[in-house]
Amino acid sequence: MPVIREEHTAGGATVAIWEISEPETLLISLLDPNERERQHLSMIKAPQRRLHWLAARVLAARYLPDAGEIIYSDSGQPCIQGSTYYFSIAHSANYAALLVDIKPAGIDLELITPRIRKVMSRFMHPDEMAHVIKTDENDTLYIYWCAKEAVVKWLGDPTIDFRNMIRINPFPLLEKGEIETSVITSHEIISIPMVYEKIGQYMMVHTI
Repeated sequence: MPVIREEHTAGGATVAIWEISEPETLLISLLDPNERERQHLSMIKAPQRRLHWLAARVLAARYLPDAGEIIYSDSGQPCIQGSTYYFSIAHSANYAALLVDIKPAGIDLELITPRIRKVMSRFMHPDEMAHVIKTDENDTLYIYWCAKEAVVKWLGDPTIDFRNMIRINPFPLLEKGEIETSVITSHEIISIPMVYEKIGQYMMVHTI
């Protein structure tokens, strides 16, 4: 399994990135899925989605070897039976990524393409849009998108309003940097520190 990146953060989290190069048959042999997992896999028809599903589970098994199978909460948040760790998974094109932490975690990884500009108004607040107009960089857009996706995973709430309830303070565009993200509810404002990094043609953002 070609893990091309492994990082252990100062806070005790582990981030791993894997380039998916194996055929499906090899991924299945590495995972050795149980009957329920095989049934779930049989329902996934798109070949790349099958590779993503398998790769994410093989990666999780490598870094959480003493845990059971991945299960999902009612909100779609993954967890592993028998594990005291939190984890988050992401995949895009030929990469899969995993974040393992002792506290709630969220990670997203996306291949950078110009298509993001067609949908940016759906997930960005007007104040955030003003920041992007000043920078005119697709990389900046993907930092916003990946950060908000990672926050959704951190919260375990896919129904949250991306545009208005998840807000990101302006930040300088670097190869790697930190951003401050806020979740705004009717009761409180939750601050979530995150780190972003451009890795080749991909953007990755995760909680810290």
